[in-house]
Amino acid sequence: MNADPLITTLIDLDRAIGQPGFKFILGGGFGLYLKQIHLQQTTVRTVLPGDLWPSPRATEDLDFFLPSEIVASLEDMTRLRQALDRIGFKPVEEAKFLHFSKPWQPAGRVKIDMLTGPIGPIDKSKLKVTTPRVRPRGDLELHAYLTEEALDFEESLFAITLDGVGSDKQPGTVTVNIPQPFTFLLMKLHAFADRMNDANVDLGRHHSLDVYRIVAMLTESEFNQIRQMVKKHSTSHPLARGREIISEHFSSPTAMGLIRLREHALFTPRMDAAELVKNLNDLFA
Repeated sequence: MNADPLITTLIDLDRAIGQPGFKFILGGGFGLYLKQIHLQQTTVRTVLPGDLWPSPRATEDLDFFLPSEIVASLEDMTRLRQALDRIGFKPVEEAKFLHFSKPWQPAGRVKIDMLTGPIGPIDKSKLKVTTPRVRPRGDLELHAYLTEEALDFEESLFAITLDGVGSDKQPGTVTVNIPQPFTFLLMKLHAFADRMNDANVDLGRHHSLDVYRIVAMLTESEFNQIRQMVKKHSTSHPLARGREIISEHFSSPTAMGLIRLREHALFTPRMDAAELVKNLNDLFA
């Protein structure tokens, strides 16, 4: 899928919300896709040169991470749900009020997933939590998926301004924010461990490829930042689990993370899996 339907959706949603400064934090494959396209247009030095990166991978999903103060606000969440309704998104039956989708012609769809990270220092009496779902108290059919491994997802965001057209064919721009690589890497490691043996093993392959992609695209400052964040969260369960995943699945050529990586359709012999192993173990040592 090309990126145009997703950019159009972002422009439509920004207009429908109608709230200047509403922060779009975009994770998932599309967030990585946008960052890769941006980096390919620069000369910044990264862990691996661009010719050793996998090809950019666009998806049909938009993974929105909602800040704690948004999730706790019935007013803000109601405005967001009304905006989704206004631009034609409907709840996905299998994950009702967490996932929303809209058909996209000539064939296909766009899907929006709502997530949040560990609940920050807010008045938790405003929240209704039924793990993994969280929402504000009150009458509202919009939930966010509680993603405990999304540590510090609101910090050190990478802002990208996108130009495109809305559904009305009128030009528009929207700014999206990509989580810092530490957050992204931890989420992808957890996602790989959860999905590596699924009947649809492509999910595990995608997550493994994205782990490689994140590490390959690290700048020197981001590399050092991850080390600092690892120290900061050294006693947290999500980080401890991340280290276990690296030890079990990304520490040798025969580990499952490397097997799934080499199975991916976008894997090429030029890609440096040994450098992935070295850097992951260095970062999380």
